[in-house]
Amino acid sequence: MNIIFAAMIALIPDLVPKHQTGTANGVEALMFVSGSLFAFGSFNAWLDEDLTAMYSLYICLTAGCVVLTYLFANERPLPIDSEQSAVNKPITWNDFKDSFWISPSEHHDFFYVTISRTFYYMGGSVQAFFLYYLRDVIHVDDPEGGVSLLAVLGQGFGAFMTVPVGILSDYLGNGRKPYVFTSCFVLSVCNFLLLFSREFHEVMIIASVAGMANGAYLTMDTSLAMDTLPSSEESARLLGVWGVAMFIGSSIGPLIGGPLLFLSAYHDESDKDDGDSSYAIYGYAILFCLSSLYYFCSAW
Repeated sequence: MNIIFAAMIALIPDLVPKHQTGTANGVEALMFVSGSLFAFGSFNAWLDEDLTAMYSLYICLTAGCVVLTYLFANERPLPIDSEQSAVNKPITWNDFKDSFWISPSEHHDFFYVTISRTFYYMGGSVQAFFLYYLRDVIHVDDPEGGVSLLAVLGQGFGAFMTVPVGILSDYLGNGRKPYVFTSCFVLSVCNFLLLFSREFHEVMIIASVAGMANGAYLTMDTSLAMDTLPSSEESARLLGVWGVAMFIGSSIGPLIGGPLLFLSAYHDESDKDDGDSSYAIYGYAILFCLSSLYYFCSAW
């Protein structure tokens, strides 16, 4: 997945003029969010939550999109001296290992954009515990259905923000960072508001606002990464490492948040009539505050 993602993202700086980067990344983010919406809708609407059917559809769509990209993306390979071409040199273990390294001194700006992305996805990883939050704090009868509805709301409102934010950034020429700062601030505030919410409709409103901030961030984060690329010759490699930050952040976040939630607010099964274990609001307070801290670090 990351190989395809890195190659696809690297097409944008190769083919899109600098002054249209924000708009192009807005369209890319719209496709990303729309794909998620389509998957959620398909899984719950006409695939009857059948995982086999869902993965079959995923395989077919992925294969089809790869073929379409190969046929219609008018890629222009960069001219490379045949004597310096990597094709003519065997790849060593050191070459492979070094390909994952972004030098803080040589690629200062891009390095910190990658770190920022890691913190952002650490903050977003709180969603892994949202089902339990709906069950234990909001007391939703169907938390699984509630999570699906919130995901569709968040992705839907996020889709409305992706392209307009990109166009606005290109038109005003005021950089990408103000939009990143604003998005992270809104997401942090939404986390705090969740601690005071006790009704599902309140959570729906917060999820919608957070979705818009997320859509804006996705567009500007990618644009900022492309603006800080050291050179077009290394765009695919560097954007590949930048893409890995998403997986790292999404993995580290639950590894930290899960044990904290368990240790800080665990209730024994006997505390509930139905025999299910639950977690108190104090644990979720720690979790959401930690997520807000991650967003703050991402904006910083």
